[in-house]
Amino acid sequence: METMRRYFIIINLFTVLLFGLGLGNVFAQTDLERISVSERADGLGYVLRYHLSQPVDSVQLARRDAETIQMILYSGHITTDNYHYTGGDELIRSVQLYDLPVGLGVEVTLLENRYYSVETYPDQNMRDILLAFERVTADEVAGSVADAGGRDLFIPQEPEQVEETETDPELTDPPEEPEPEAAEDEPADRDTAGFTDWAWEQFFEKEYRSSELQTLMPGDPMEFYIRSVYAAHSTGPGSSYLLRPASMDLYTGGLVQGEAHPWSGHPFFSNLETDDISAPFRLFKQELYFSHNHKRPHGFNDGALWQGRGFNMMFTTGVSLQYGPFRGVFRPVFIHSENRDFDLSNDPRFPGISPFGMALTHADIPQRFGETDITSFDPGDSFVEFAYSGFSAGLSNQRIWTGPAVHNPLMFSTNAPGFTHLYAGTSRPASVPGGRLEGRMFWGSLRESDYFDEESWNDRRFLTGLVVSYSPDFLPGLHAGFTRVGYSYYGSGPAFSDLFMPFRLSPSKPDPEEADPEEVTFIKGSFFLRWAYPRVGFEVYTEWGRNDDRREIRDLFTEPELNRGYVLGVIQRIPAGRYGMVVLNGEITNLENSSVTAQYRDTNIWYTNEIIQQGFTHKGQVLGAGIGPGSSTQVATASFYHKYGMAGISLARIAMHYDRLFTNREYYHSTLPRDWMTIRLIHEVEIRHGFHGVLFLPGNMELQMDLYTGNIENRHNDFDRPRPGSREDNIYFDERNVHVSFTLRYQLDGFLR
Repeated sequence: METMRRYFIIINLFTVLLFGLGLGNVFAQTDLERISVSERADGLGYVLRYHLSQPVDSVQLARRDAETIQMILYSGHITTDNYHYTGGDELIRSVQLYDLPVGLGVEVTLLENRYYSVETYPDQNMRDILLAFERVTADEVAGSVADAGGRDLFIPQEPEQVEETETDPELTDPPEEPEPEAAEDEPADRDTAGFTDWAWEQFFEKEYRSSELQTLMPGDPMEFYIRSVYAAHSTGPGSSYLLRPASMDLYTGGLVQGEAHPWSGHPFFSNLETDDISAPFRLFKQELYFSHNHKRPHGFNDGALWQGRGFNMMFTTGVSLQYGPFRGVFRPVFIHSENRDFDLSNDPRFPGISPFGMALTHADIPQRFGETDITSFDPGDSFVEFAYSGFSAGLSNQRIWTGPAVHNPLMFSTNAPGFTHLYAGTSRPASVPGGRLEGRMFWGSLRESDYFDEESWNDRRFLTGLVVSYSPDFLPGLHAGFTRVGYSYYGSGPAFSDLFMPFRLSPSKPDPEEADPEEVTFIKGSFFLRWAYPRVGFEVYTEWGRNDDRREIRDLFTEPELNRGYVLGVIQRIPAGRYGMVVLNGEITNLENSSVTAQYRDTNIWYTNEIIQQGFTHKGQVLGAGIGPGSSTQVATASFYHKYGMAGISLARIAMHYDRLFTNREYYHSTLPRDWMTIRLIHEVEIRHGFHGVLFLPGNMELQMDLYTGNIENRHNDFDRPRPGSREDNIYFDERNVHVSFTLRYQLDGFLR
């Protein structure tokens, strides 16, 4: 049964790839999903919308007679397999589609005695095409038809030319010559005659929209604002938020014109309204970050910056260059950490591990990054990319965030620095039967920190990951997907089969004392789901994963908590005044494997590995949830948004490294002063209060402030630590740490965020 289950999983994974990310869907397809008609808000007529999965190259509109409107959607290939027509019974008699060499022709026939002027323009999401019908008189319609010349755009032109020649055989050569020249000036004839050359020219003379070039990283207050507040003003399907960062045209969809939102005056949104960007050179905003930790290190989802005790600083800016479908982004990060001394855990490390390493943990997570201050550069979120017709591939150092979590995803977050990787996948959702599909596969290199061990052969690990998400049309707002990752030591170099580690059957657990570390592969994965209702401002999301895939299926029923982790969260938006908005967010992340049954099973701790001893880390920081191995947290936030910025509060409980405590229960029990004491008396728990603010300043300046006070009980799992204060009975915690940070952003008009 176990073998059949595994083959079933692999077959389904291949099916998703072949039909979801196959070349036919990724490279060239634009799907006309439907045509709908709605009454205009001003009451002067109607709007006909062509719902497209991707932007077309251009459009051409013509009016053959008073009742017939024709349009050509120019694109390499437009499919209509899932097309359907809705609405318009009071206006439209029929809609007909024509396959053309240059794209798709659409002929709309109005009911009799319906007199409307017609104009076309792209929707705000730059994918859909709109036809605006405005009531006019019969004489005005007759005039517009006469001006258009009554020409048929896409009924084949050659028979008409032959007919003209036969009915006028006596025409001399001079009158015949101007007609082909005039025809060549027409876009349809030009594209039909020389479509290949024209397409190649357009391929390299692509004009970008600001929303295509703009991405937002999770952790930026603008990203959460767009997800929770701005989404209510979008008519498009929006982003799934399951594979980030993503292009802003996926985040925003179509903006409902005329509706204000709290941050509508921010230059970020005025930049998004820029239609075409022909300049190949764009600058990113400048961002300067300062923080100070009072007692001990504190920081999460901060990328290359390790925030030690004392002052910390980070500065980033960048430049973007594009040529046709090629784009390069250079966004280096300069970082500095004072890295002042503080007390480390006295508990033992495993053999060969640095004194700075985490106690009794098979993972490269130093307690402190050496004894001196740290100053360095990092490539940051830099990348080189080829993107065309919904497909993208490139070389990147960008951080990756998978799943819908706001604070602590299971698999990939911005907690660690970006790792160098190759990738290929969709740049926007691809239309598939019944919905839209996103996917990406990547191959990267993970590096050890300088504070783990003295060995050099194990400094690098090879990682292969696959992320797929699906958004069904029949359940609007629902997005579901999975992540699967495999990693191993480099050894003599990755084999060809290592490129497809996520598709392998999970190996049984090798004996740490007998296995060759260079031959061991570790595979893990998660499933996630997000269901959002933007108009009512509510969404629920979850992620569930196993830290390894070698368990039998019966474990799902008998001990579902074994090796599992999960995220569960909700977001609720509440209007507050004319231009104000309150957003509530609650999220639970649980990586604990410390149930009673788990204590007597062969368990493993999230992000750790007995054989690949650096675990699921990069340069000394966890790639997934910032709370770390075997921990859990419950977070609640409330934020008030106004045109001047944001003010918010947060409350979190973090249970730290419970799995380490219970896995080594005999050792920790021996450290207690009395035999009858239980190790539950030395749980390390932090209660963290947060105050947050964003203030928009004159001159396109933006100031963000975050203040955290953390009250920690049983620091380092010590029972009888010296407590602060003169009256011990009034102190209920062992240590208080204060973290304060300021971020200053400077974004001129035309700059990318």
